[in-house]
Amino acid sequence: MTHQSYILSSGPIDPTTLESEVEANLQARLSKSTQLNVKEIEEISKYPFKLFPEGFELSELETSKMRALAALSQCQLKPAASITSHRKYIGRFIVFAKKLSWPLIRLHLKDTLAGIQGFQSWTVKSVAELIVATRK
Repeated sequence: MTHQSYILSSGPIDPTTLESEVEANLQARLSKSTQLNVKEIEEISKYPFKLFPEGFELSELETSKMRALAALSQCQLKPAASITSHRKYIGRFIVFAKKLSWPLIRLHLKDTLAGIQGFQSWTVKSVAELIVATRK
């Protein structure tokens, strides 16, 4: 891994350029790191509660397991990336019907997914509470 260095004795550095390079390097580092990335930090900061008490420490393995459990607990109903059909003549109609029906399917499954999401979030919280309780 190579690091860019700035030699201040070679002349003045444009602050805007330096700021943009630092931000780009930080974003690149955060995206490659196994630590929390910016998107995860933003999402976590929205939650009104904490899973663990202040000052509670997890090992790296426990942290990665909890992070995976929390990520897997999130469920969303997403359409297929691309809806296509291999049928030459009626394929356009099939694709149109699938795209038209997707909002209706989502509407019907919205409450079911909300219930699943609630249960899975409760499970993550319960696992965190068990970890804290076993450490006491």
